[in-house]
Amino acid sequence: MADPNMTFHLTGPVQADLPAVARPITDPEERRRVMEAVTRNWRAEDRFETFYRHSPLVEVTFPAPAVRGAA
Repeated sequence: MADPNMTFHLTGPVQADLPAVARPITDPEERRRVMEAVTRNWRAEDRFETFYRHSPLVEVTFPAPAVRGAA
């Protein structure tokens, strides 16, 4: 990933542009844990292997905003 920094746009009732950072999830065990939860939640356990092998997966985090007056 060349640049993990991004802007996460909220466009529903709450509108905002939030600075965020993306981290690719490439560790096989971490991918397995996440995809097991995703396929279970979507009731798609029968498609777990397809999701696990072929789906891109990233974690998006939102850095804490700077506190004014902090030294």
